[in-house]
Amino acid sequence: MALDPTPTLDVNGAELIVRFLEAHGVTHVFAAPPSAAGALLPLRRALADARLTQVFAAQEQSVGHIAQGYARSSGRAGVCLANAGAGVTQMLTVIADAQADAVPLVVICGENTPGAGVQTRRGPGLRAGHVVDTLTKTHFEVRAVDDLVDVLPEAFRIAESGRPGPVVIVVPASAQTARIKLHGLPRAAAIEAGDQDDLRPDWHAHLAELRRARCDDDRARSRSGLIRTVAQTLGDDAIVVCDGGEVQRWIAQDYPRLRADRWLTSGELGISGFALPAAIGAALARPGLPVVAFCDAAGTLPQLQALATLDDLQLDVKLVLLDAMAVALRHGATALAQPRRYLGPLAPRTSGTCALAESFGVPVLDLGRTGDPLSGVREALRQPGPVLIRTPSDQLVPLLPRAVPTRARSARLH
Repeated sequence: MALDPTPTLDVNGAELIVRFLEAHGVTHVFAAPPSAAGALLPLRRALADARLTQVFAAQEQSVGHIAQGYARSSGRAGVCLANAGAGVTQMLTVIADAQADAVPLVVICGENTPGAGVQTRRGPGLRAGHVVDTLTKTHFEVRAVDDLVDVLPEAFRIAESGRPGPVVIVVPASAQTARIKLHGLPRAAAIEAGDQDDLRPDWHAHLAELRRARCDDDRARSRSGLIRTVAQTLGDDAIVVCDGGEVQRWIAQDYPRLRADRWLTSGELGISGFALPAAIGAALARPGLPVVAFCDAAGTLPQLQALATLDDLQLDVKLVLLDAMAVALRHGATALAQPRRYLGPLAPRTSGTCALAESFGVPVLDLGRTGDPLSGVREALRQPGPVLIRTPSDQLVPLLPRAVPTRARSARLH
């Protein structure tokens, strides 16, 4: 392993991790608040004295999505911490999503149980407090402080090279506190040029032709009108983040001039709840660019704690709340197959979301309560800092399937 020509270092494992992150060009580390008996406390103490910026969210799933948004926008691996045990399990969805969408991610997990020898596992399998099965590009279980010299640069090389993906490093507390003497910091090898998956082909011309044929209402309260107003106001440089499911399809259908390098979404898994935290990471990675997150109420409610992070950082992120769940319950495929039969209650609760957002200090524009929605939307998008824009669900036109399935796939057709 090549070493930098720097003076001899006498550091512990946690300090070595921090020094390597700084030398590798990492600027942000994303984490949940530490627990009193957290296995990562030595590393957190070292981070307190580092030049790195720490960004906190209430729990690990939001932490991971913020790191994903940062990685998807910057092209560099997002670095996040996961407390042992439940913290790791809450990160599983994020890791699986990063693996599916080829997002470079380095997850550092704590472990209280010491062992012997570094273990490298490719694919399923992760031990961090509890036995956890997950999908990663590679994961390492560090057992001695000396192992960090090789593991750290290798983890970043694997995460960022070829087809990017998530790499997990499990570091026990004993390796974080043990001391090591080095004649220089380990360096990551140059990133290899590998075959990259083209996840978002350029179909802009075809989509533009389809949009010209549409005759949707341009009012700011309508789904397509609101989406187009947002696009016109923010311009072509905006980073567009969206939840999975119906919201994902609405944005693909109605947002004009989507740029492949500025559209962030959970592609294969289609996670509801991705947009809000991922938009925070995108805003941190690309300061100065407008960021808009199209959120599903079903995904926003579990991620409301991320509003506290957004308010603390005062990032220029605009949240547009589209209640896809209420629309699906009222107008979805089930209603087509069985008219006047619904999957759940018809009354959405997005107004409560507005009150909760205001309690976090985030200004709200409720399009159901304004007489001039077009001007209101434009003014909200132009003011600095975070804003939540809510549209009534009865103004959202559903995206329905062309045909309603009436038989199982395996059924014989006559």
